[in-house]
Amino acid sequence: MPTYIAFLRAINVGQRKFAKDAIVAACEAAGCTDVETYINTGNVRITTPLRSRAEVEAALEEAFAQASGFDVPTIVLTPAELTEVAAYAEQVGREHDGLHYVSLLKDAPSAADVKKLDGAGKAGERAMVDGRGVHLLLGKDYHSAKLTNAAVEKHLGVATNRNLKVIRTLADKWGAGVVALEVARADRVLTLTLNRPEQLNALSAELADALAAELERATAYDDVRVVVLRGAGRAFCAGADISAVDGPMRLDVRALDRANRIVRAVTRLDKPVVAAVQGAAAGVGCSIALACDLTIAAESASFLLAFARIGLMPDGGSTASVAASVGRARAMRMALLAEPLTGREAYDAGLVSHLVDDDALDTVVAEVAARLAAGAPRCLAATKRAVNAATFTGLDDALERERTGQTILLRTEDAAEGMRAFAERRPPEFKGT
Repeated sequence: MPTYIAFLRAINVGQRKFAKDAIVAACEAAGCTDVETYINTGNVRITTPLRSRAEVEAALEEAFAQASGFDVPTIVLTPAELTEVAAYAEQVGREHDGLHYVSLLKDAPSAADVKKLDGAGKAGERAMVDGRGVHLLLGKDYHSAKLTNAAVEKHLGVATNRNLKVIRTLADKWGAGVVALEVARADRVLTLTLNRPEQLNALSAELADALAAELERATAYDDVRVVVLRGAGRAFCAGADISAVDGPMRLDVRALDRANRIVRAVTRLDKPVVAAVQGAAAGVGCSIALACDLTIAAESASFLLAFARIGLMPDGGSTASVAASVGRARAMRMALLAEPLTGREAYDAGLVSHLVDDDALDTVVAEVAARLAAGAPRCLAATKRAVNAATFTGLDDALERERTGQTILLRTEDAAEGMRAFAERRPPEFKGT
């Protein structure tokens, strides 16, 4: 079952008393298990059968109100989100020698709302917004600060804040450990690095959600003109993660929806997205790489629609993107026979935009990103929309066809056998059932 970290707003202040034991009991009444609190009980780790953040927040807020007698606004993060908040805090606060607080929001704000924070603080105070985290870089005296959680709530909605020490401690204690998605912004370039090298950057649910969310919010970054997507280690992305013990159980319609969300975010983003591919781009990893506007492949790259090997069909829009790039015959060969294309074969077939030596990949990606970042943003956005409209005319239809077909196939015995065979490292025995 999923684990979440709940941050309770404004408890044990004045008459709003809410004891630790009462909080734990309320969480358990809401169906949570493995309940653990930290410091002043306003920070709670739970395990719950509920699957969405909104469901978890609603259930906890109802239970807390019944137990305490007053409303307790609650902001919920996944362990991966908490780790990302802590990582971003380290990035933006590296050279700041004053106080650093983090306000956590119910919902990610729009770019227009973020601008409302401009001028909300006094001289020397800054707010850095990343997703649902607002990083408040203040002076040495919190009580004289103007850029407080109250200012954040005035412009961005319900929030609760913690100081950097608490965020660091909770990330170490309850976070996801290694940051599955590394996020870096510099020189108008947003670089997103899939960081599960030991799993060849296979997409876990948490990594897929984080990638989609970051791509969706990239449109609001005024300081970003181009996005670079890459994988850590020797592979770009090996597809959906079915290597874990419960991997096949987690490969369901929700996994399809996560993949489709990523592809839609890439194609709809009003900024160019560049894929830097070394090693394997397999399954949905291949789909994501080919959905990008420019795909720069190293000689070591391989592009593989491996779905047929486990009794499934291509998804992530690849039935449209591959055919649009290389034509029906080659697309059928890749999809039906699950034959990989090397980086050179992919370049010769028109599947990727660039082919470079492995040693030159980082240099060429940086050069291409810099050229795009120096370009006219509206021109590039309009060009991307026009080319996608001409070549990806049926992408949404393809995503829906793939979702329908894959949902049916996931219920077949052949798919179950394919995933068992994959886990056991043996050839599958398909029976057509």
